[in-house]
Amino acid sequence: MGELNSEMNDILEFLKSKEVKADRLLPAITIFSAFKKALTTAKKESKEMSFAELKALLPTQEQKAVELLAKDKELKVVTSKAFLNRLANEYKEITAAYEGCLLQLVQNEGKNMQALAPEVLQLLEAIIEEYYPKRKDLKVYNPFAGFGSYLLSPQVKEYFAQDENDRAWAIGTLRLYLHGKETKNYHHEDSILSWKGEDDYDLILSNFPFRILKEKEQLTAIEKMVGYANRFRFDQSFLAMLAKAKSPSLTLHSSHVLYGKMSENETRKEIITNDLLDMVILLPEMIHLDNMFATTFLLLNPKKKDKGVVRMIDGRSFVTPPGKKARLLTEDLVKAIKKKDKNFYREVKVEEIVEQNYNFDPERYIYETVELPDFAESARPLSGEDGLVDILPLSKARRDDVYRISLARATDDPFGEREDPILLTKFRGPVYEVVPRDIILSFQNEKVLFAHYKIEGNINEPSALMQFMKVLRLKEKVRINREYLMLMLTTDYVLAQINRYKVGSDDRFTLSDADLARIKIPYCDIKSQRKLVDKLLDEREKAEKEARKRAKEEAKKK
Repeated sequence: MGELNSEMNDILEFLKSKEVKADRLLPAITIFSAFKKALTTAKKESKEMSFAELKALLPTQEQKAVELLAKDKELKVVTSKAFLNRLANEYKEITAAYEGCLLQLVQNEGKNMQALAPEVLQLLEAIIEEYYPKRKDLKVYNPFAGFGSYLLSPQVKEYFAQDENDRAWAIGTLRLYLHGKETKNYHHEDSILSWKGEDDYDLILSNFPFRILKEKEQLTAIEKMVGYANRFRFDQSFLAMLAKAKSPSLTLHSSHVLYGKMSENETRKEIITNDLLDMVILLPEMIHLDNMFATTFLLLNPKKKDKGVVRMIDGRSFVTPPGKKARLLTEDLVKAIKKKDKNFYREVKVEEIVEQNYNFDPERYIYETVELPDFAESARPLSGEDGLVDILPLSKARRDDVYRISLARATDDPFGEREDPILLTKFRGPVYEVVPRDIILSFQNEKVLFAHYKIEGNINEPSALMQFMKVLRLKEKVRINREYLMLMLTTDYVLAQINRYKVGSDDRFTLSDADLARIKIPYCDIKSQRKLVDKLLDEREKAEKEARKRAKEEAKKK
């Protein structure tokens, strides 16, 4: 892909001087580049040529694309002489210059995954090369094609592509034209209402559109295809559509499709039952030009060779630098996949995925094991039949008569201060009903946080707590020290398991009740538990006294 050169920068500055809005720059640059390509192909000069004459140099579909973009009242400048006269300037590499400009503008504009970063496309091509070595004649179906990024792959020869969005289709069409690709099979139509997944292709390539479905016809069509439709979670519906397709699909999704509930989990169950899942690649955040979502490549393959096995790849470490301008280290990631580096790669049997309730998250299967601490006699599940606690469910009834609870700021210190609590008012709606000695947890930045609290009012009555935390209640017949349990929840042994099962981003995540229940806790007899807690508290008290002593000595010196 090209860089933004001085000539393209010149036309950009001209457009800005004419007060063309930021979100109109890309359509204008696309029209300009298409005209320049048409002039070069026809070996003509632009002198004295009108907008209509320049448009007539383009093939029929490309003319329609230009008309769609130019009908925007905010883009009158593209028909002006001042704009068209700039076509007389020499542009030796117009396609490369356009690509550099497109990548910059899309990154600044943020338009929902219409174009992909070059590094992501390189990863896609590496995956295709592994499954179709040295093929340059693939027949591809590309729904929601956007700016046509997937169709630029040298491995693709024949394709059927769709996009209903006027702007995306027009820019995609002209972009393909600039790259010398045939555009007649890029159709301006709804990919849902005109779904072609039942046809035979070498591969279905796509990223799902990050949007909310608004049209009733779309929801009806999806429900007819897969049995359910959620206007707010089209990513899950799209996955279900791919699961019923005849052809293999390599598609980019929000990482939320890896886990979920109800009908979403039924889709993953169907995929595993039919042994369709071939590979999952979890990608770093912030690597896309115009989207901050954590994303994942999924390969569903009804023709997979290694039956009963799924390749799980955690690619989140292959990024530099972290942050808004993160870039995928494609070459390093591909090497790790080929070497089957156990730190990032694992071949998982489908039976294990079934045991994990059809969760597709690679982090759940690629993890570092931590040995049980020396003081522990065994490891017991946190909850369940042989567990140490009950995990409280939300109350089924909507309560507005529960007592208030004072909740201190959450901390990773199980013995933290309980002063200056935040007073929470009464709640309406489902709540946890907290009583004294319950343990209140939340999770953040790979840590367990404890919310120290105080009951307000009658302590024999339940108190309300918001839904985003977890509440543990010690079992009456289990010999477990409350402070010991809290201490064990902060050990590397437990944290490694929590990070394996977590759902969400690192800065704010949670665990399902089922996954939290299976966490193994280091266990020893009750006397040893008390000794361990007392020893820790003694060491803390000594450290605090020493710190106060040093502070006084420093104050005297001043």
